[in-house]
Amino acid sequence: MLGQTEEAEAEARWAYKTEQGRHWFKHNPHGADAIAAAAKAADTARERVAEYLLATRLEQLRELVAALADNVIRAGWSRCATVRGMSAASPTSITLARLAITQA
Repeated sequence: MLGQTEEAEAEARWAYKTEQGRHWFKHNPHGADAIAAAAKAADTARERVAEYLLATRLEQLRELVAALADNVIRAGWSRCATVRGMSAASPTSITLARLAITQA
């Protein structure tokens, strides 16, 4: 899914064209070898962008969960939970993560 984002596709197009433009493919940029190498480069670029986007999103969620945890500690969990309509039992990391995702 992240490999199909606009950023990933743009990077894949750039990698494809770059690979086809290499000097050893100049004589036949649309030959089987050139196309295979370009497709492999495009797939690698999509993967790299997807990994970057996932890492970025995970970092954003970690920061959000940390901020929420700080707020819970300061305000007291029972007060935060009742405002959100959640259980007043002590929070788990999953509960905090769900809270972070709903606020993202």
